[in-house]
Amino acid sequence: MKISQIIDKIDENQLFVPAFQREYVWKRPNAKDLISSLIKDYPTGTMLTWETNSPPELKGPHKYSESQGAVKLILDGQQRITTLYMLMTGNIPKYCILCSLAKRRVWWGRSIQDLIGFSILHD
Repeated sequence: MKISQIIDKIDENQLFVPAFQREYVWKRPNAKDLISSLIKDYPTGTMLTWETNSPPELKGPHKYSESQGAVKLILDGQQRITTLYMLMTGNIPKYCILCSLAKRRVWWGRSIQDLIGFSILHD
């Protein structure tokens, strides 16, 4: 799945983080390493999802309704996905409870170039 598709699925309430997952904890060095790896076309890990019609409690304000049908839950990759979502959209994903603190502390007002350093883009 492409990053743009993941972002769309989050915005369309089709991709969620279950409440049992840890909160967002990444800081600037983690994000810098992720973006650097993507630019250099290095492996960045996988995303493991669970598609279900009966999800457990979800993070954030959204409450699942059976009328939604099957939804996907992020079981592995939440830190990477949340980081990319914030960098690419400039917004905090709805499921992210503590992200507003992280964004103010780490991301606010930074571009991807600021985050990873100019030299990485020109290697």
